[in-house]
Amino acid sequence: MRETEIRQFLAHLAVSLQVSASTQTVALSAILFLYRDVLKQNLPYIDHIERAKPSESFLSFSRAPKCKQSLLTCLVLRRLLQAFYMVPACA
Repeated sequence: MRETEIRQFLAHLAVSLQVSASTQTVALSAILFLYRDVLKQNLPYIDHIERAKPSESFLSFSRAPKCKQSLLTCLVLRRLLQAFYMVPACA
């Protein structure tokens, strides 16, 4: 596998398999490790790689949430806990 095949493989991961950007980076790192440390071969710099789209972080605040957030009132929380633990209602 040379530069062209590596580029095609990484593009396949990004486009066809829709892996995350970090997965694509790990794949590239594994290929570079294989060639450099195992096969003891130098690879030329591989440019023009089609990159996977960065995944949305769970803690990303750059966009509005997709669902409306709401707070539980004490009464609703009490009823949920009672239902969960099957505790009889008191008052």
